[in-house]
Amino acid sequence: MEYQYTYNRNAQPFAVIKPGGIVTFQTEDAFRGLIKKNDDGTEENINSIFELSCPVTGPIVVEGAKPGNWVEISIDNIECGPYGVSVLGDHFCTIGEVFENYTTLVVPIKDGVIHLNERIKFPAKPMIGTIGTTPKLEMPLSCLEGIFGGNMDCPSVTIGSKLYLPVFIEGAYIYVGDCHAIQGDGEMINPFEMQAKVTLTVDVIKDKSSVGKWPRVKTKNTIETVASDRTFYFAAKIAMVEMINWLIEDYGFKFNEAAFFCGQVVDARCCQIGGNAYHTARCVLDTEYLKDVTS
Repeated sequence: MEYQYTYNRNAQPFAVIKPGGIVTFQTEDAFRGLIKKNDDGTEENINSIFELSCPVTGPIVVEGAKPGNWVEISIDNIECGPYGVSVLGDHFCTIGEVFENYTTLVVPIKDGVIHLNERIKFPAKPMIGTIGTTPKLEMPLSCLEGIFGGNMDCPSVTIGSKLYLPVFIEGAYIYVGDCHAIQGDGEMINPFEMQAKVTLTVDVIKDKSSVGKWPRVKTKNTIETVASDRTFYFAAKIAMVEMINWLIEDYGFKFNEAAFFCGQVVDARCCQIGGNAYHTARCVLDTEYLKDVTS
């Protein structure tokens, strides 16, 4: 399979689907498959990853998706690859300076369990690190993030969630990659990168405008807004304003009501900090707080 490294509106589509269509595909790990065993963490491979990383599968073209629509992406399944790979050291984590050398760890993933070593194992919680629609004019690298989504590294983009992305060009042109076997908030230390088999159901929402709006997520128990900026501070500010606006649009709040409400019950959380030029934040609202809200 040929992978992409930009959000390219001129690329040959991986798949063309109708609204409500299901697509299943393979993704490569963020290190381009260069590290499959611990001995592969060579200086040559590390330098090569610095130069080019985060391959994505795509584009997926959705018939009828037009600029200003939303695409609703239901994450039906993420099947973990046979191994995960993590690297400690500068560039690979926010505390890279505490490590004298680069250290690579390749771990087996068996039956949904990550085997760190003979003593330590824990369940995988696979998520999609990079997923986005293609901007109208720019051609961002796949390792970047923005209003189009991209390398958000949001742990909530996982099995059972619905991701809402704005559409900028006809067909949406969705790209997916950089799956992680598990990831904590902030991605402060390189998570286990992995190959994955991903199944998505993609629909189009035409009756609500996505113009100027950032990605949104619905999980079983939360609604979440996601935003990126040069600092976590500004990313979190954008995400909070997006949450206020979402409550106004879909839940009948007035502006001040939404702001007071969010101040009490919304959590500002990291998706990733320090990994790229941008930081990504999300604001999380437990839908339990909405059950007694009346229109």
